Amino acid sequence: MSIEKWSNKSILQRINNIFKKQNYSNSKHNKDEKNTLLIIRTFSEKELLFHLNSKDGYFKDYIKNVGDYYSYNNPHLELNYIRMLELNKIQRRKIYLVEYMNIRDSNYTIISAICERLSQLGYSVKRKDEFIICKKTGKFIIKKKIWEHLKKLQFPLINEWKDTEEDIKTIKYINIDRVKHYPEMLQAYQNYFKDESCTIERIKEILGVYVESID
Repeated sequence: MSIEKWSNKSILQRINNIFKKQNYSNSKHNKDEKNTLLIIRTFSEKELLFHLNSKDGYFKDYIKNVGDYYSYNNPHLELNYIRMLELNKIQRRKIYLVEYMNIRDSNYTIISAICERLSQLGYSVKRKDEFIICKKTGKFIIKKKIWEHLKKLQFPLINEWKDTEEDIKTIKYINIDRVKHYPEMLQAYQNYFKDESCTIERIKEILGVYVESID
């Protein structure tokens, strides 16, 4: 599917066509970019999900995969999601892998507004082309080319890319020592591993000897 489908021009054309079929006219829904952006930014969760999931929705087929968790193989994604929820005091929803995202391109501001609104409602939104789905657990794993790129940037990652999720009890990470420079992230990692019932000894093994005490 061409990414052009998600440009402002194509989306507005589809909205206009839907309105014509429904013989619907409403001043609130002036079908231009400015007004469409304003409407999206005030969508309730119910309204937004309708337009994403319904056959009559403005943005049907945009969501390609739905999941609950990111894999332990790339723990920074799960932790970033948790941190976002905590900072904004919102409840966790779902992870959406979508057809296309480009927050820097002015031709795609409408689809960017959709992603932003989903985030405000507690969803995590990522490009589908960057992930595979673990056949064992159904969790999302970054593709090898993304893993290689993040490895160069020294992100905490599984030490060897795999297409299935590793057991948290035996998993080995690279660059995990970077976490010690960020107290909030260190605490998040501790909580992350404790939630999976890792022993204190295992948490220390994962995070390193610089962790002096964990409750």
